[in-house]
Amino acid sequence: MIRLRVCLFAGAASTVLLAAGAASAQSLIPGTDFDAPQFYGRGKNVSVLERDRPEYQAVGIHAGGFTLYPRLDVGVHSTDNVYPGSTLAGQKEVSDQYFTLDPSITAQSNWGRHSLTGYAAVHDTEYSKYSSENTTGWEVRANGRVDVVGDSYINLGADAQRTYEARGNQNSVSSAKEPVPVNLQGVYVRGLYGQDRLRASIDADYRNFNYDNVPG
Repeated sequence: MIRLRVCLFAGAASTVLLAAGAASAQSLIPGTDFDAPQFYGRGKNVSVLERDRPEYQAVGIHAGGFTLYPRLDVGVHSTDNVYPGSTLAGQKEVSDQYFTLDPSITAQSNWGRHSLTGYAAVHDTEYSKYSSENTTGWEVRANGRVDVVGDSYINLGADAQRTYEARGNQNSVSSAKEPVPVNLQGVYVRGLYGQDRLRASIDADYRNFNYDNVPG
């Protein structure tokens, strides 16, 4: 999918948007700057759950010009329907317990000018009895900002990830004996010019989706 977008913003209310795309909008990867730019703060129109909570923010580990934020999420889960939407178990539902292990690390620059952020994570799922449902996915992202002059800047970045289609997804193959792996890659670039209350931007991004074959 290739998308090119031009935006003109005058003040906080008037907006003109011109867009040309090769495909319909797809769901975006969380944490990747592929969405429309936000130029104005929401002020008081921020919900309680969305407010910043500096007292709970991680301090991080300082390493030169970067701050590192390692994280480890571990989970134990139980399900009474291992194969939702699949024909593998016939008409009956089967239950199992599974464990999730999700280590990740974020590196954020702390420079006075320009910025660079990197992210890498692994998502591992292990079932107790139905090992055919075990999956190991991963993702890497990098986002950068080049400050030009004043409020003008250039954003650019890239990401890649390996994920798996959920069994209950309406588009998943019901006869697949294993979860279907999906490989995604993308790059984007965005330029913004700001002068007083006028904002003008142009951005383009490219997304590629590849589905691996699995036994049917």
